Amino acid sequence: MPKQSETQPELLQAVLESLTVPVLQNLARLLAFGPPTRKAELIDFMLSRLQDRAVLEQIWAALDPTQQAAVSEAINSSSGFDAARFRAKYGRDPDWGTLRGYRDDSPSRLRLLIYGGLVPPDLRGRLKASGFCHNRRSGFICQVS
Repeated sequence: MPKQSETQPELLQAVLESLTVPVLQNLARLLAFGPPTRKAELIDFMLSRLQDRAVLEQIWAALDPTQQAAVSEAINSSSGFDAARFRAKYGRDPDWGTLRGYRDDSPSRLRLLIYGGLVPPDLRGRLKASGFCHNRRSGFICQVS
C-alpha cells in the first residue's frame, strides 16, 4: 500500500515541519521582522501568516512576472514545477534566492509558495480561492483544475 505522501502532496504544516530551523527562520523573515526562534513557534507563525488572504496578496504582489509564472506553472501541473519545461517556455529560471540552511541565506518570496517544486494542496486552495493569483498582462492565470 502506498504511503500518503506518495499518493498526494503534503499539507503546508507537514512541509514546514520537515524544514530545519535555519530554513524556517529565513523564510519567516520574509513575512515579518523578528519572527519567533523556536521551531514550533516558527511553524505556527508561518501557518497563520500564510492563511491570511492579505498576506498572500502582498506576497503575490511582490513576485516579479517570472515568479508569478512559476507559481502558476506549479499550480497547474499535476507534477509540480518543472524547471526544464519552465526554462523552455519562459527563457529563464525564476528568482528563487538562496536557501541552503545557513543564517545568511536570502530566499525569495517564491519559496513561501513553492516547496520542493510543489504548492501544498491547502495553500493551493487558498491561492485559487483568493482570486488574485493571476496576471493577465503576462497571459497566465493560476487555476486549479
